Amino acid sequence: MKIRIITFERKHGRKPGSIGSSVIRGQWLVNHWPEAKLFTEGCYSDVLIFQKVYWYEMLKIYPGIKILDLCDPDWLTGELELVKISKMVDAITCSSKGIYDYVKKIVDCPVRYIPDRLDLDFFDVQKEHRGKAQNVVWFGYSHNARQVLPVVLPSLSKLGLKLVVISNEDYYPGVNYGVPIINRRFSWETIKYDLTSGDVVINPQPITNLKFKYKSENKTWIAWACGMPVANDFEQLKKFLDPDERIKEAKKKLKFVKDKCDIRTSVQEFKDLIKLCQRRRKTSSEK
Repeated sequence: MKIRIITFERKHGRKPGSIGSSVIRGQWLVNHWPEAKLFTEGCYSDVLIFQKVYWYEMLKIYPGIKILDLCDPDWLTGELELVKISKMVDAITCSSKGIYDYVKKIVDCPVRYIPDRLDLDFFDVQKEHRGKAQNVVWFGYSHNARQVLPVVLPSLSKLGLKLVVISNEDYYPGVNYGVPIINRRFSWETIKYDLTSGDVVINPQPITNLKFKYKSENKTWIAWACGMPVANDFEQLKKFLDPDERIKEAKKKLKFVKDKCDIRTSVQEFKDLIKLCQRRRKTSSEK
């Protein structure tokens, strides 16, 4: 059986590696799924996975098994007609528990929660923690940086910490509270080294953002895979100033990543879902 994954990155002509979800839910899957490849025009497939791709024309004419892979709540913006598209696919997969909990309530097709697991072969660099923390790292898209980092800067100033921002654009706040800010451009080629150049990864929780409940855990898991503790609030950040606390946290979370976050588990879950879709089609054709 031939599986093809059409990623958001491919469908919209983006630079390879520029869309995180397309790497995590596209390239990393095919790295460990011999029957699967990324979609190319004119290719044959028995199964087509639409990774954040709402291609209604293709959904209408494609005869094979169709799986819609959701990683954003795009129904909130009107970009996605969720009920309509659910009637055109065999199943829907979701990258976060929040997306899954919502989608399963309003569609009739099978829905599965398949998290943003990691290609553990990629994460071959882990931080060696020494001394009191000197700087923290934040990584993500620039529009999120502008939303969450201004709230964090006063705390960093109070603790005397530098900030490294890894993003698609440089971050220059109107007021920096005296916090030195180092900008680095996000790249999958350097992310392991950029993350481990800091002592702690910060991942503030923007409770006023209604979309936050739909976010996946991928940023946290990526940081943990690099041996980096993740602080979500001021108290956690204070604790991780201590190198012994960082070492203890890094060891604990690295074990979790190896046990629970291997992309090979996602491959098996997709395979099981495809088998379910095949059975449902067979049952439907026999009626």
